[in-house]
Amino acid sequence: MLRRVASLVLVASLFVAASASIASAAPKGPVHPAVIAFSVSPRRLAAAGGSVVLTVRVRNAATCRFGGERVLARRCVGGRAAVRELVPPNHSATVHRIRFWAMARGRGGVTPRRFLVVIEAGMRVPPPATTVPTTTQPSKPSTTCAGDCKFTFPQPTLSGVVSVAVNSVTTGVACPDPGLCDASSSQQIADVSFTACAGSSGDSDIASQVGDLALTLSDGSQAPLDSVTFDNSVPTAFGGYGAVAPNQCLTGDAYFDVSGGATWTSLNYSYTSADFTTQTVYVWTP
Repeated sequence: MLRRVASLVLVASLFVAASASIASAAPKGPVHPAVIAFSVSPRRLAAAGGSVVLTVRVRNAATCRFGGERVLARRCVGGRAAVRELVPPNHSATVHRIRFWAMARGRGGVTPRRFLVVIEAGMRVPPPATTVPTTTQPSKPSTTCAGDCKFTFPQPTLSGVVSVAVNSVTTGVACPDPGLCDASSSQQIADVSFTACAGSSGDSDIASQVGDLALTLSDGSQAPLDSVTFDNSVPTAFGGYGAVAPNQCLTGDAYFDVSGGATWTSLNYSYTSADFTTQTVYVWTP
């Protein structure tokens, strides 16, 4: 009898061990995607509005979706994706808080939405006619140069950049990561090579400078920024850069999609000082 009980116990133990082994050997399900970071540049706009670049860093995701005035989807290339959104002018005197969101989708499911807010200033209201006229702040001045040249700012930007230089603007270049550019068959790609230098405090995310660039075309439109600018697999893609040490300069490329036979007439950089008291548009011309 004791021998029979011992045999039963042994069989039960072997069954439990086999079940555990099978469970451990069973294939695991897909890893759930995650949004690591969501950022926008610039974070503040004048009442005239303008464009902002939304950037998301993700893990285990194949598709990234952005929402604001419209919903856009992009492939999450190298764990990163970006889109440019146009914020319309604010014709009221009230500050607008514009909310954007991002989420990611992968084999393991869909992430919750991540939100951030862009602040758009209100339009200045002229004083009543009965009051004494006051001095109003002038519109943003412009500084222009032709060819490759460098602009040094009167104060560092909010992120810590003290100068920007354009090295070249080359149109009709090939996609630096074939098959992953946004440009259609009727568009050509323009490569803007530029250098940004950090000040004594460095810069935690120098890639945000890309959002302050705008390429104006001969038809009066602005060329959209191609998301390949943020492709980590392109070594010189400026949007793939990260932190910069104090007084360090980085040179990289921003890619724009140019429609048809249009040519570029100017490259603009919208400068805002860290204390938001100084705004200047620096302009490069061919």
